[in-house]
Amino acid sequence: MKYVDLPDPVASGEDVVMDVTAIGINYADTHQTEDSYLSKQTLPLIPGMEVVGKLPNGQRVLALAAGGGYCQKTLVNPKQVIPLPDQVSDGAALAMMVQGITAYHILKTVGHFKAGESVVVHAGAGGVGSLAIQLAKLDVSHTAIGASWCLSTLAASIRFKRYSASACVAATRALESAAHASA
Repeated sequence: MKYVDLPDPVASGEDVVMDVTAIGINYADTHQTEDSYLSKQTLPLIPGMEVVGKLPNGQRVLALAAGGGYCQKTLVNPKQVIPLPDQVSDGAALAMMVQGITAYHILKTVGHFKAGESVVVHAGAGGVGSLAIQLAKLDVSHTAIGASWCLSTLAASIRFKRYSASACVAATRALESAAHASA
């Protein structure tokens, strides 16, 4: 990937040009750059879908662009943006676009998570996992347990505690190897 100058995008149809102030870097972006995403990528490729910025009317919004988020200007449909209040940081807004929505739907839509239930969040130290723990803990009657393979059980424990996980289950590949070797 390299920095290049390209012409500004041109508004067309319902899309407007958005001034990008922050971008989210998502796993899908790595697939785009490897050309292993859902559809064939074409050059020049400007990855990035999660963006925060300002519409032509000056409104600050969070948007999911069709692509081209890793630039100073991109096209978005103003009917498909989320207005952002000043007290919400760019980073917090971007975290909620894909990872936050995924965590919410895994808990509520797929898992049918209800008050008083417990949940084990696998990969709880990652983006979706850490948000799932926080969402589960919004109701104090929930118990959220984070589980993660990590390089350091101490690092995972610190991260889980930061997100108020009720318990931390972490293991390292070294511990797993040691257990197999001694068996």
